Amino acid sequence: MISFPYNANITGYDSDGMPIFDRAIDALTQRQITKLFYTNGVHADNNGQSNFKVNAGTGMTVVVDPGSCCIEGAYGIEDERRTLAIQAADSMDRIDRVVIRLDDAERKIDLYVLKGTPASVPAAPALTRPVSGESGDIYELGIADVFISKNTTTIAQDRITDTRLNASLCGIIGTPNTVIDASNYYTQFQAALNRNEITFKTWFDTIKGILGQDEAGNLLNLINDLESRMITDHNTVIIVPTTATWTQLTADNAATLDPQYKAGPDPNLKYPWFTDISFSCSEDDEIYPEWDADTAELGCLGPCIKVTTNKLRIYCNADMTGTQLRAYQYTKRKRNAV
Repeated sequence: MISFPYNANITGYDSDGMPIFDRAIDALTQRQITKLFYTNGVHADNNGQSNFKVNAGTGMTVVVDPGSCCIEGAYGIEDERRTLAIQAADSMDRIDRVVIRLDDAERKIDLYVLKGTPASVPAAPALTRPVSGESGDIYELGIADVFISKNTTTIAQDRITDTRLNASLCGIIGTPNTVIDASNYYTQFQAALNRNEITFKTWFDTIKGILGQDEAGNLLNLINDLESRMITDHNTVIIVPTTATWTQLTADNAATLDPQYKAGPDPNLKYPWFTDISFSCSEDDEIYPEWDADTAELGCLGPCIKVTTNKLRIYCNADMTGTQLRAYQYTKRKRNAV
């Protein structure tokens, strides 16, 4: 049995004159003891806002704030902001993962970037950890996922997903019996939603008993109509190709080519160039693209998109011939949705 802590007695001296103790412990023993009191993760310094937070840097870099962590009973402390290089973008999107790695073979804990695999629907690379019940030299905590748009040359902050609070990837240091995990909050929230749904159904059943058949039917139709108008998210990209034809609106031709645009959202024609692209939609739809970092950084996009049957009109402040504009996803809803 390991007993700790006790003072060790000197039982002799080695050839260099150094004392030999009868109860010296090694690092493995110390880490076994530490694991009884602390779980893997980062410290919740300042509510976890700055402890190993990953920020967008210059060009293809990210900057990691100072922090401290515990991994398998070993401690890591970083006193300085660290700049990590991201490998050049590929011809397809990918997701890289920033990790804190325990390396027993090298006897250190340090920061690394795991490069993801380019794909049309990319996924973050898996963390390296020992198989349950087996030993291993590497144990990684994932502190952020970085979405690398194809052919990009910069990292945008909104493409960095903070994973420090995800207990399965990293987590906040706690005691083994009080692991800080947000899953219970999710369960409670889902239960509240379920209770509200039951309450609504109970109310609606009561209303059906009070109202006549026609009134109840009309109410149900209104509810179904509202549901059909709810915002729906899609993961389909919108691309304005480099070969798109751009037309310039002027004070002389706007009344003929696009009278509603000049009279409405852009009376001063600050974004006078437009192009039309084919898209599956109707005149009753409202489309809200989420442009990728490269497109957003151009600063060329106008204040709105004109939606007609199976066509989108994109407005810009300059002739964008030869430049691809790309939205990695979009939101569609019915016009005048409540």
